[in-house]
Amino acid sequence: PVDTVAAAEESLELPLAPKGSGFSVQVASATDQKYARYLVELWESRGYEPFVTSIMHDNQTYYRVRLGLFQTREEAKKVVAELVDKYSLKTWID
Repeated sequence: PVDTVAAAEESLELPLAPKGSGFSVQVASATDQKYARYLVELWESRGYEPFVTSIMHDNQTYYRVRLGLFQTREEAKKVVAELVDKYSLKTWID
């Protein structure tokens, strides 16, 4: 028999930040891991390569959904402009 709890948890596995250094564009932050997974799938369906980082703040985990890495700030700025134009999305560069 299949362990459905383990299968459900495995399906929530979030993509980690790529190795190396550079700039990323944060597109969302979520407190719910399932919602973060949904956002990853949404951005993948739009043709981007999202990843997730997490931080703990005031005993709450925040899952930060980001796009990148970009070698230069200028590359990241182009993506920000594209996101504003296509999705009216407020983002920032990290």
